[in-house]
Amino acid sequence: MNGRLLISQASPECSTNILSEQYGENVKRTNFKYEHGTLCAIFPELGVTLNSMIDRRQLSTRYAIQIDVALNIENKLIVKHVVLSHEFLIAITNDQTESLLNFIYWPRLLDREQFHDQPSDQEDVTSNSNKQKVPWGILKKALKYFVKAQLNSARALDIDELLHVQCMLFYPRVRKANEEECEQLETHLFGNIKNINEENGVIKLKHRLLTEMVVDSVLVSKNELMMNKCISLADNITELPHNLWQWLYRATEIIIDVGHKFCPALSNIDKKC
Repeated sequence: MNGRLLISQASPECSTNILSEQYGENVKRTNFKYEHGTLCAIFPELGVTLNSMIDRRQLSTRYAIQIDVALNIENKLIVKHVVLSHEFLIAITNDQTESLLNFIYWPRLLDREQFHDQPSDQEDVTSNSNKQKVPWGILKKALKYFVKAQLNSARALDIDELLHVQCMLFYPRVRKANEEECEQLETHLFGNIKNINEENGVIKLKHRLLTEMVVDSVLVSKNELMMNKCISLADNITELPHNLWQWLYRATEIIIDVGHKFCPALSNIDKKC
C-alpha cells in the first residue's frame, strides 16, 4: 500500500498535524463514521500489489493486509497497534478467477456443519464432493444473482431465464430415468404428478422443468452443477462439451465483456482520438 490514511474526528482546538508530519506528505484524510453503534474508518483506496507471479502462492492461499494504527488522543497520548484485515483470495488473470470461483463457490453454499466437513487441499475431494448437497432453494437464489454479484449494473435473472437454467441442471438426471422412475422423479421434483397429454415421461418432465419451479427442498450435488455435461435441449440427446457451471461463467463473461472483446474500452477510444 502506498501512502497513509489519516482518520480524524475532533474539535477544532484538538486538530493537529502530528500524525501527518510523522508519516510524511503522502497522507489522505477522511472522517470517522458510526455504523450500528461502532466507530468505523473507511479505507477508500486499500489494495494489494504483487511484484511478480512468484509472490502469488497456491490458488487457495489466503492473504491479509496488515494495518499499522496510531491513535492520537487529545494531543497527549499516541497509541500504536497493528490490525490485520479479514483474509481474502487473489486471482490475477481471468482464468484464475474462474478457478478461484470454482474453488470457493460450492463451499459457500453449504451450511456451517457441512462447510467445516469440507476436505483440506491435500485430501482427495473426488469421493467426498458429491456427498455434500445443497437444497435447490439456496442454489436457485445464488444462480439468480450470479451475474449481478459480479456486475452492479446487471439485473437478477428473470423467471424464464431461471427456469431455463433449472432445466439445464436437472434434465441430465431426468434423461436417465425410465417411465416408472419418471413418475417417482416427478413427485420428488415437483411434489405431485401432473396429468398432461404427453406419453413420454422424459419429455413431460422436461416441459415441467421449463415452466414450473422445482420444490426448494430438492438436493443438488456439486457434480450436477460443476461436473456433469449438459444435454442439448434442442434434440434431448446430444451431450454438450460443457457443464452448467462453465456455461454460466462464460455467459457472465460475455455480459460483463471481459477484456472488451465486444465493445472497446472508453479509455482506448480516447487515446485514438
